[in-house]
Amino acid sequence: MKLVKYQDIRHLLPEDTHYKNERYYDPQEAYVLHYQGDLVLDRPLDLDNPHSYFFDGEEPEDTSYFIFVEGNVKAGNIYNNETDGSTGLVVMGNLTADNIVVGGQEIFVGGNLTVNELFWGDYNHGDLQVKGSIQAKVFINTDYGVDYKRFEERRNIFIDHLLWDDVEDDYEDDEHIRQLLRPEYMLPVEDLIEEEIYSWKDWLFVSGLMKAMEQNLPVLQDNIKPYKRPEEDFTFFFADNIPSEQNLKRFLDSDILVGKAPVEGNSFALEYWDGPVFRRVYTIIGNPETTAVYFQYEEKFACMVYFTEHQNMLGKLTGRKEYRVEQAYKVFPEDKWLVLDKNAPQELQDFMNTQWNVFLWQYSEMVHLKNLFRETVTREKIERILNLPLVQEKNKQYYTDDASLDLGSLHLQFRQRNSEEDYCSRISVIRQEYSEGDEEIFDFWHFDLVETVDGRIAPVLFSQKGNDYESRLYEVSATAVDKYKNAIRYWNRLERNIDSLNEAYLRGELSLVSDEESEES
Repeated sequence: MKLVKYQDIRHLLPEDTHYKNERYYDPQEAYVLHYQGDLVLDRPLDLDNPHSYFFDGEEPEDTSYFIFVEGNVKAGNIYNNETDGSTGLVVMGNLTADNIVVGGQEIFVGGNLTVNELFWGDYNHGDLQVKGSIQAKVFINTDYGVDYKRFEERRNIFIDHLLWDDVEDDYEDDEHIRQLLRPEYMLPVEDLIEEEIYSWKDWLFVSGLMKAMEQNLPVLQDNIKPYKRPEEDFTFFFADNIPSEQNLKRFLDSDILVGKAPVEGNSFALEYWDGPVFRRVYTIIGNPETTAVYFQYEEKFACMVYFTEHQNMLGKLTGRKEYRVEQAYKVFPEDKWLVLDKNAPQELQDFMNTQWNVFLWQYSEMVHLKNLFRETVTREKIERILNLPLVQEKNKQYYTDDASLDLGSLHLQFRQRNSEEDYCSRISVIRQEYSEGDEEIFDFWHFDLVETVDGRIAPVLFSQKGNDYESRLYEVSATAVDKYKNAIRYWNRLERNIDSLNEAYLRGELSLVSDEESEES
């Protein structure tokens, strides 16, 4: 490794590295650490002070702006603490390391980047450029510069676990990251219960992690498994994706269409708009051959899959009705249905095929989420939580300014059943979404214990229009899949933390009134 003047090696740099056209320093005075050939680093490299690695602690008069390697680099850990500005790294070949935890500089790799364990890029003063493939077991991006489009498209990127600050609801839930990093490098849950989480970084014990980098200690859990959120891990509900008798009748096998206590002769429909497309499935209880699926595109055309009676000679002799599945279409404003077969306009054939497949997958997701909601949020769990001393005390504040118990960005409220006032038991999760002028807009998830149509007392998910206690409530439809996903995620977060909050309250460490009221008292 040599310490050379920047101007002596500038012509060797790739055109697309920032260091080729850096304007923040004098090229006549800047120095660079330069290495020709393949470089093997046998101990951790601290980019805040690379000279101590290569020159036995010798302090140079001028700081090097980056390390330039004309070859491959193989390393253990590469890291730095100072994310406002640190020594960069330009590798013309491949870069292979156990862990890379960096920020405040450019990391440029002309070949492939392979990180055996953790890559964490922090803060917007640093960025990563890789011309070849990017491979890592865990990749954490906390406001770090990368080729966003490439990451979105996963072009030549092979990452087992990608944690990205741009996806807000992901970093607010610590379940995933705690399955990846060893517990000694994570902050305790009880230290963060009342804290607002703005980044994956907020969960990390950063100084401990940096110490591990310096000492070449492992930071990831052993035997990390693929991670998928329970609410997103669903299977196809139907036999296949063919418009068939079996699949049309399969819609009836879930209560999201026919309800928990279907009455023969009653009609049911599940319908919703999804952008410009309207979807509906309809049936009459006791008559499965009335089941039909309807798709409409804006006010332009519609398609339908339905049963039609097919009378053959055997049916005439026996009096038995036989049905087969047909497809039809109509173009507005005409009200005449036409046969949808291979002779129909190709646009309509394609529309039907696409929408049928999409609807079957969406229906499968709805079935999964309703079943998962019932497994996750139970009467027993709600009643147990409502009996906690902390929650019983918060119940007394339900209609006051101190009604909410904060859990990061979530506000929790609790209401005990009151038969005189006709109030059911309720646990609410409230989240501020945005503001319109002076008005704050909130979203609500009410987990209510109510009597269902089949006579059970069970949790039902409600929400409301408006922010006050008098706002109109409505039961959340199975079609609102994002609402159910968040309901399950927020409930799990509440359930993981409520006992710790209750213990803090019993120890006298948790105030149930606002700071202003505390000061007045």
